[in-house]
Amino acid sequence: MVDTSDEWITTRTGIKERRVAAKDETTSDMAAKAALKAIEQAKISPEEIDLLLVATATPDMIFPATACFVQKKIGAKNAACLDVSAACAGFLFAIEIAQQFITSGTYDTALVIGADKLTSITNCWAMGLGRRCWVIAVAHTASLAPTWEATVSIPTSCSCRVGDQRRRSRPRTRI
Repeated sequence: MVDTSDEWITTRTGIKERRVAAKDETTSDMAAKAALKAIEQAKISPEEIDLLLVATATPDMIFPATACFVQKKIGAKNAACLDVSAACAGFLFAIEIAQQFITSGTYDTALVIGADKLTSITNCWAMGLGRRCWVIAVAHTASLAPTWEATVSIPTSCSCRVGDQRRRSRPRTRI
């Protein structure tokens, strides 16, 4: 461990506070809270979500995926679910995965959540809690730029990116 003070941490990182989750609060609890806020602000229903991706290095458990717990908590009963475990890069990978599924026409609406409860696995001053959530959907607009973005409460921030993607021309196959 590095010998530090509040002043040392703040001047070098900008971190002014660190949040610690309740012992009984899980990664899926935090992810579901962020997801519900993003769904509300994107003006969609949970049933419209085709794909639910959770990027996390701190899953509720190894199996089933944390995304499955989030699916049940938010009522996204039509969503295929999977976790992306790639530490800090996981959220970016999850966004790319969702974009590829939408572009290919496999899914229309993806919910991408980055959530970690790092305080459950480390006591490092630089690691805490975090949640970020995007709804990425097919739209009939001319812009690929984010059309809606809002900061919710720290440490949760949610964004919705609606872009003009190819509409699928074939019916979806459910397995």
